[in-house]
Amino acid sequence: MLNRLERFENFIFDMDGTIIDSSEEVLLCLKKACGFHNAEINANNFSPDVIGPPLWDIVQAIIVDCENQDLIDKITADFRKIYDNDENDKSEMYENTYRWLVFLKNSGKKLFLATNKPTTPTKRLLKKFDLDMFEDFYTIDKYEGK
Repeated sequence: MLNRLERFENFIFDMDGTIIDSSEEVLLCLKKACGFHNAEINANNFSPDVIGPPLWDIVQAIIVDCENQDLIDKITADFRKIYDNDENDKSEMYENTYRWLVFLKNSGKKLFLATNKPTTPTKRLLKKFDLDMFEDFYTIDKYEGK
């Protein structure tokens, strides 16, 4: 397999769904944020399948009062505070991912990370999983604009 990889010098990885499974943590933090506002959660939409779109859209999809934009804004802001600072993060690294990343790095490859997460939780997760093999990482808030 390495023969096929030799022609590539740089590898860009996504974080969620590629390196780590953060769905349990995201759902826990969403539940807490909704609880702060006594927002009723739509059980039919509250599953890992809801994760992926922008956070505001996720909150709108999971609460019963989905037309209340002020409530969605508040839950979104509280989610970020909870998620950004959760030292008991339930995210898990996918099996063999760490070995694969170390293998690539030790083979002289440059590794980069791109994620839609903000910088704060990205740094926290990189530290948690000892992912210091990346040359750099690119987060949704690292650069101004879109």
